[in-house]
Amino acid sequence: MTALLPELGDVLPADVQLDGELVALDSNGHPDFHRLGRRMLHGDTSIPVTLMVFDVLAVEGMATTALPYSERRALLELLEVDGPMPGSSQFLRTVRTVIANNSSLRAASSLKTR
Repeated sequence: MTALLPELGDVLPADVQLDGELVALDSNGHPDFHRLGRRMLHGDTSIPVTLMVFDVLAVEGMATTALPYSERRALLELLEVDGPMPGSSQFLRTVRTVIANNSSLRAASSLKTR
């Protein structure tokens, strides 16, 4: 992956496995799958990418997936991966997540959109 995204290889923490989504944003800041395709499939390095990180899967070879999400999230915050990559316009971003209980999810799913 480093060959396709050299800018990420230089800024991601060593010995850490992160879970996230790579996106290319349009001029309005919305993910654009076609732009991402041009970057990844056609090598158009003029298209900046953003890695949206939402979980830590392992640190220094030790899996973290058995830990509760709240602890993995705290670990992710300690890694401080948010911010611009040096010398480029690309970013690493930590995605904010919401943990809801079942009744909240049921209530949200029953809402009608107009």
